[in-house]
Amino acid sequence: MDIVTISIVLGFAAGAVQLVGYWVYNRGAGEKINTGSWSIWALAGMVDFVSYFALTGDWVVNILPAVCAVAAISTFGYAVVRKRFSCPDKTDWMFVGVDGVITVVWYFTNAVLANLLYQASAVLSFIPMYRGQLSGRETEKPLPWLIWTLAYSLLTASVSLRLERWEELAYPLSHVAVHMVVVLIAIAKQRSVR
Repeated sequence: MDIVTISIVLGFAAGAVQLVGYWVYNRGAGEKINTGSWSIWALAGMVDFVSYFALTGDWVVNILPAVCAVAAISTFGYAVVRKRFSCPDKTDWMFVGVDGVITVVWYFTNAVLANLLYQASAVLSFIPMYRGQLSGRETEKPLPWLIWTLAYSLLTASVSLRLERWEELAYPLSHVAVHMVVVLIAIAKQRSVR
């Protein structure tokens, strides 16, 4: 197999693994999920997909962002329909505002800068969840987050094989990191309960 074929296989695998992660997450979402966070991630998923496609112009590495956008919106909708709704707080609204400002910046600059700013915003948007996990107010099962970490790792490999500029790695690498932190906190909290 040549490098192009391997990168295509990795791109499709990343999207499929991402979808499995959402299926596992929603199947196990028996308690209230933080719909404030998921409303941000639904919006961010769409913005990430559009800005990453504008940055790369490559359909292969945008399979996962497209799957993520649709699945995050569906997860938010699932939480609302199943009455697992918790209202967004001030921090949640702040991130929505930040993404709005970044979108305006994108209009006046370019997709590269916008995508890098969106990734910084994505990393920061996980901080309330980390704080909630560490304080015990929120609990997360590590499995879906581990699956998502794997999906973003596969995407990183696909992007690396198709790389045209280093900025293309910001999206997958930042998401590997933020998802892995959720996994590590969830495992540490599970061990501390035993």
